[in-house]
Amino acid sequence: MLSVFCLMKHVVPWLRDAGGQIVLVSSRLGLVGVPNEVMYTAAKGGLIMRGKGAAVELAARNIRVNVAAPGLTEAATLEAGIRRRSDPDGWLCQAKLAPP
Repeated sequence: MLSVFCLMKHVVPWLRDAGGQIVLVSSRLGLVGVPNEVMYTAAKGGLIMRGKGAAVELAARNIRVNVAAPGLTEAATLEAGIRRRSDPDGWLCQAKLAPP
């Protein structure tokens, strides 16, 4: 989060005259609570709210702010990590990444 604050602090003045767009990359997990992922989900949720607040604040300056929140990408390493959990199917349902 600190890197986003610092970057926006220095980029926004450059965009003031001509307007522009800022795109922040968060995560789908920033929208849901997931057991044992509190720090990650809190950071990504904060990034989503940072983007929403900045969008409202910077709209008058013709600066658009968007947040991309992609979900998980199916990959062998990710699948292995999920399967090592004590209740992998429950974890996926809790994260709303799979149908209940």
